[in-house]
Amino acid sequence: MVKVLLALLLLAIFVTASPAILRGSTSCSGQYRCSYNLSGIETCDMRGWHTAATCKNTTCIVNVGNGIPYCNDP
Repeated sequence: MVKVLLALLLLAIFVTASPAILRGSTSCSGQYRCSYNLSGIETCDMRGWHTAATCKNTTCIVNVGNGIPYCNDP
């Protein structure tokens, strides 16, 4: 009986946590970053990270003064 209750409790925890895991973290909303390969700028909203701009080459740099990324294309 204890094992059944424990299994039901674990199932309830998993079902409750699943939507948050599938949605991803929303704590990044309004942030910008360089893409992993430095070829673009990404922005974050409630659905996750999305491409905001594409650089001509791998020239994405983060401004040290304000933390905002930009393309340093020639």
